[in-house]
Amino acid sequence: MKVVMKSLIMGLKNMHDKGIMHRDIKPENIVLKNKRKLNSLALVDFGLSTFVKQKEYIFYRCGTPGFIAPEILAMKKSELKPYNEKCDIFSAGVIFYILITGESPFNSKDYKKMLKLNKKCKISFDIDSFDDISEDCVHVMRKMLEKDPQERYSAYDCLKSKFFFDEND
Repeated sequence: MKVVMKSLIMGLKNMHDKGIMHRDIKPENIVLKNKRKLNSLALVDFGLSTFVKQKEYIFYRCGTPGFIAPEILAMKKSELKPYNEKCDIFSAGVIFYILITGESPFNSKDYKKMLKLNKKCKISFDIDSFDDISEDCVHVMRKMLEKDPQERYSAYDCLKSKFFFDEND
């Protein structure tokens, strides 16, 4: 799980360093270049991607429900405003949560309820699945799933966290 997430975040950092945000990070848009190497992840389907500094987006509210950053869902058509690459970090945080717990943080069979939960960003970290997980792991996941993008970690912040940082890299 750690290798997969670190590889994903390194890919996001590379993309974000180039000023690009994907805006639809989800398991279906992640593939392995080599099925024997978990660190060979590649992002695919850049149909919703755009430049971070783009003044106007072709699609403002985009992405996959359950993975969308709350700042994107919170926008009303009358108050469209720019957001940044940290929307991808939130989506990666949802994937991280699913890998650890086996559940979506916005678990509902009802589409509208799931969107409402996603928008409110009320995430439970009081789950039995966390018993065997390190505090460093839970900390970085919480920072990735921060509702406020100003408080949310960047890809760089994630890679420098105690959980992902490796002096040998």
